[in-house]
Amino acid sequence: MPTIDVVDSAADIIKLDGRKILFAQNSENKISDLKINQKERYFFIFGPEGGLTREELNLFDEKYKLVDNRLRTETAIIKCASIITI
Repeated sequence: MPTIDVVDSAADIIKLDGRKILFAQNSENKISDLKINQKERYFFIFGPEGGLTREELNLFDEKYKLVDNRLRTETAIIKCASIITI
């Protein structure tokens, strides 16, 4: 079962041990193309309703687009869980 971690800043996420996947509206990568390795630990980052700052976006190497339109945060999490394949 997934767990939910709440952190104070995007910089705190970088310190966590595991692969960080950021959802960015303008990314060229589609989440449906992401292959999950069960031996790795993943952190899926969903930004606030207004989006992340450019500085926060630049902290992450892996960025994926979830859908073409913008989703509310709680809807984005459910959508992501429904399309990730192992």
